[in-house]
Amino acid sequence: MHPKAVRPSLRTWQSRVSFAVMVLSLILTTALLARFGIEDFFHALTFPGRITGAVLLAVALTTLLGAAGVLDHWIRHSFPYSGLVALIGSFAALLTNVLVLVGTVRDGDSKWYPTVIAALSAGSAWAVVTVWRTTIVIPAPKRVAAAVIVSSVVAVANFGYQNLYVPYRQETRPLITLSLGKAVLSKDRKAFSVPVDITLQNHGSVGFYVLGTEVHAMGLRVPLSPRTGSGSSGGTTRRSGPGRRR
Repeated sequence: MHPKAVRPSLRTWQSRVSFAVMVLSLILTTALLARFGIEDFFHALTFPGRITGAVLLAVALTTLLGAAGVLDHWIRHSFPYSGLVALIGSFAALLTNVLVLVGTVRDGDSKWYPTVIAALSAGSAWAVVTVWRTTIVIPAPKRVAAAVIVSSVVAVANFGYQNLYVPYRQETRPLITLSLGKAVLSKDRKAFSVPVDITLQNHGSVGFYVLGTEVHAMGLRVPLSPRTGSGSSGGTTRRSGPGRRR
């Protein structure tokens, strides 16, 4: 049974605490999502990663508008649809926080991030329930509900596909091969160098990056027999810069 709608107010200390929890949860969610979104949008190594950053920035803007909607819905009452804005922003914060929480737990991040995101998820859930119980003006309720349901299903499906299904089904399988070239004597015929070619191949369907790799080849003196000739062994060091998979 649908709970009876009430008019939002700050007359009691319980209502003031609830109001503070909602606003604080939405603002902190905005800051956290904006941080993740900016990092992914400008520094992600793959195109899907940058798309994820753009989506997080859009959600951060939605949660910020939700916080503004809560302020107007409880205090100013200047915008007739502020309750709807607060509800949409709170629901977006709840859905995103839950998905991020699943990702942090799956990736084995430090305990600090899951704890904070779990607290934000609880605060967002409290905001959704509290705003839903108030008097909200919803133009075209069926269309709004359909838009929210479709966007939620798309967000969950996209998150599950990129973060759960693809890494599980398509693993990265790099293969490193090394080949030695023909030895070259120095002019004084006291040392020689051997060119080394290192090849990195990807036999999987998921791309990866090789950043700032450095390979050291060291040579050691070994006893030589009359068959192998005389001389001393040398060593070479080769460095390769940043590059993508081959």
